[in-house]
Amino acid sequence: MTAISGPQDGPVAVTGASGFIGSHTVKNLVDAGYDVRACLRDASRDDKTAYLKAMHDAGPGTVSLHACDLMKASEGAYDEAFAACAAVFHVAADIGTDPAYGRPSPESMYDSLVTQTAGVLESARKAGTVRRVMYTSSTAAVMGPGAPDRPKDYEYTEDDWAGGSYETLDERYTRTNAEGEVVKAWTVQRSSYAKGKVDAERYGFEFGAKHGIDVISHCPCHVLGPLLGKPHDTVWQHRIGVFLSGSTDFPKQGMNWNIIDVRDIAEAQRLMAESSVASNGSRYMMVATD
Repeated sequence: MTAISGPQDGPVAVTGASGFIGSHTVKNLVDAGYDVRACLRDASRDDKTAYLKAMHDAGPGTVSLHACDLMKASEGAYDEAFAACAAVFHVAADIGTDPAYGRPSPESMYDSLVTQTAGVLESARKAGTVRRVMYTSSTAAVMGPGAPDRPKDYEYTEDDWAGGSYETLDERYTRTNAEGEVVKAWTVQRSSYAKGKVDAERYGFEFGAKHGIDVISHCPCHVLGPLLGKPHDTVWQHRIGVFLSGSTDFPKQGMNWNIIDVRDIAEAQRLMAESSVASNGSRYMMVATD
């Protein structure tokens, strides 16, 4: 499938439009003149839509609000919003693994990542006009739990996958717990997110090849930058504050501390949609330079 050449090719849709990355993606597209369909769970909430409406007023592109429940993606929740769109930017994700965030188990979090992405892609296919889908994955899918041991100065690339490769992923993620039970990746707290992102990417690439849609993934690391919406305790501004306070509750988990500005992610996504170099299966790590 060919790239989109610009706003003249038709409207584009952004899932998770009220979120940190999603809102900046909408802004970048509007600034470039696109007519953007902003998809969010509740389009009636002022705290989730005021800044999106302000983007519409500022132009030169436009913003229309569409209520789409990600949890119902497999039921066609995005069908209407994607109709006649040239491209889809799938940013939304239900990422909580703790019951406090509404996810009862790592298994359900893994399932939601893969199932939701499949539903979004099916809505894009049914539209009949979508040329490209830009999927927001994560560096957890590149260097997450289960990745092969690497030298300290190893430089990861887009060819690396958490778990080593598609073929060894399940084997490397499988663990035996204290009771001697074999535990698969999607039942392990830390690895369910990484494996979910890997499998969603893989599914997307296969779906794109089958249906003639370019599915292009990008893998952001820790995302920093200005907030356009209401602060919440899962954005890195909050977590850095916790870190600087000296709290011992700050998550360690063997994380790599690479960062990127959210505005660079937004710009990169638009360029992926417009690029004649990118194609189905293209994968890009989103990491700032030193």
